[in-house]
Amino acid sequence: LKLKPQRAKRATQRARLKEIGAEQLGARPFAGPAAEKVLVGDLLDALEGDLKLQGKLSPQVKAHLRPIRAAFENLCAVAVTPERIDAYIQERLAPRQEGEATSPGKAPSTVNRETQLLHQAFRLAVDRGRLAFLPRVRHLSEVGNVRRGFFERAEFDAVCEALPVDLRDFARFGYITGWRKGEIAAMSWADVDGEAVRLRAEDSKNRRGRSVPLEGDLWDII
Repeated sequence: LKLKPQRAKRATQRARLKEIGAEQLGARPFAGPAAEKVLVGDLLDALEGDLKLQGKLSPQVKAHLRPIRAAFENLCAVAVTPERIDAYIQERLAPRQEGEATSPGKAPSTVNRETQLLHQAFRLAVDRGRLAFLPRVRHLSEVGNVRRGFFERAEFDAVCEALPVDLRDFARFGYITGWRKGEIAAMSWADVDGEAVRLRAEDSKNRRGRSVPLEGDLWDII
């Protein structure tokens, strides 16, 4: 009975030696006991903190992080393999059944933004010495990712009239400015003055601030 712990210890040592040998042959680097306890949720928390310090934690980034957290948060980092990431990508791209209707899957560009954040979280952990490996993340082609189906004003007005009253001005603001939903939702009264409505760089998708003159229909909305 006294020999069993020693045998278990030797078996663990042999397993570690195999992992180190595999690393030397080009496989995933040896993680070590400390790295094996790191959860993906820890990595995402660290990434959010880093982006916040840089002023880059926008509403769009938070939205892209939510499905990544739901899928990977409780996994050990060492369990995130290229195969598991590919499975996530396939699931996000697949059409979904919602009651009697089928909704399309997420666009490749959206999935790329999500998996890019996962990769950033791992990269930050490697840079800080918490992990010794980066899982390969597939980048989907975004060829043909062009907006289609623009409304003429009469068509937009007809749709707007069918919206709940409290959403109509929000929709009109978006139609006039061409700003994204998340950009508009991030605004506060501090972004409005007597001459213009301004979008802060940290709330813009391309990290560039913008402004539109406060006049005409936009003045009426405000």
